[in-house]
Amino acid sequence: MRDYIKIEVVGEGQTDKYLTNGWEIIETVKKSYDGYGSGDTRLEYHLGLPSRVMIDRLTAVIKEYEKYGFKDLLFEKVAEDFGENISDYEAGGGRPTYDKTPSYIVNYERTVNNNDVSLYKKISFKATSQEEQDIVF
Repeated sequence: MRDYIKIEVVGEGQTDKYLTNGWEIIETVKKSYDGYGSGDTRLEYHLGLPSRVMIDRLTAVIKEYEKYGFKDLLFEKVAEDFGENISDYEAGGGRPTYDKTPSYIVNYERTVNNNDVSLYKKISFKATSQEEQDIVF
């Protein structure tokens, strides 16, 4: 059985509009209206919007945001909300971390872009003496 986000019952004149927007016909019901002896019948369509259609639409919206650089802004704001600094993390060469920002980014990339990424906390070297500060790499 398919998963539907929404289900609507519509008359014959509205079905094309729904079908062109990704809806599917679940069931057709024939209704008889014989109140005045006319013997009229009408069709009702039970339509469902598949969850896959809605997911694809939402993913397209997210891709538009990413296209204009809003993903980076989102990650910066998320880090700020967590009290962390986005520049403290990198894709490789650091130490493992369980901070909230990298966890959020890993989940985002897995969910939205189907990418497995690994983020690490940058290793910073702090000189403790004047001699160590004078060493140039």
